[in-house]
Amino acid sequence: MAEIALDFRTFLLADSSIQSLASDRIHHNHVPQGKVKPFIYYRCRNTDHILCLDDTNGQPPDSYSFDVEAIATNPDQAAELGRYVRSRCHAFRGSLGETTTKGVFVQDVSEDYVPRGTGGDVGLTVIAFDVEVHV
Repeated sequence: MAEIALDFRTFLLADSSIQSLASDRIHHNHVPQGKVKPFIYYRCRNTDHILCLDDTNGQPPDSYSFDVEAIATNPDQAAELGRYVRSRCHAFRGSLGETTTKGVFVQDVSEDYVPRGTGGDVGLTVIAFDVEVHV
C-alpha cells in the first residue's frame, strides 16, 4: 500500500496548479509540526478486494480509498486548492506513477467527517474529499 500512496503524492505534485499553492507540502499520514500552509494531507483509509471463487491468497487490492484534505488558514486558498485537487483527480485514468488506474473518482466527504490533518489547530479551513482509486 505504501507504493500507491507515494504514487498518489507524485501524481498530485505533477500538477502545476497544486504546486503553485502547496509547493511540495503534500503529507501522507502525518503533518510535521510547525507546518507551512496551505498544504495537502492524505491517508489511505481503506482497500477493497473484489472476491472471486478462483482467487489465490495474497491478491493485491482492486481499489483504494483516500481521505484527501486541502488545508489553509485562508478559506479562499483552501477552496482553490480543493478545486485543483478535484480537477486533477476526478475521472482520471491512466498512469499514477508506477500504478495504472482504471479510474479515479472524487466525492465530498460525509457531514460527520472529522479532519485529521489539522493536528488540532483551530482557525484552519479544511476542504476534504473521498478519493477512490481503482486499479
